[in-house]
Amino acid sequence: GICYGTEHILRTMHANGFEVKEVVAAGGPTKSRLWMQMHADVSNTPITLTEVADAPTLGSAILGAVAANLFPGVPDATRQMVHVRDRIEPNADAHEEYRFYVDQYIATYGRIQDLIQETTRHVARRAR
Repeated sequence: GICYGTEHILRTMHANGFEVKEVVAAGGPTKSRLWMQMHADVSNTPITLTEVADAPTLGSAILGAVAANLFPGVPDATRQMVHVRDRIEPNADAHEEYRFYVDQYIATYGRIQDLIQETTRHVARRAR
């Protein structure tokens, strides 16, 4: 389901004019090569795994380095500060197998939007 959700996000980005050529992943989930392969296959997008496990800290360091004028921009800082551990290429045959299930996931998500919103309102009322 998480892989399908990621693909849903990537499709939404594509529909809004963004081209995603790769996904860069860091942290605990990258320890499972199988799970990362599933993400690559479902999305038909290469997954680049970084050596740094703490992505938020690295991201903050990158932005801080740019703010301190150590680099002219985020792309330059990223090229210097992010170190690649591995790259997982998607399997086209697996992607074709997943396509039907992703479409079903997205259709189901659309059909339960009202239930999700109703549940969210219920939880918010009870939290007061």
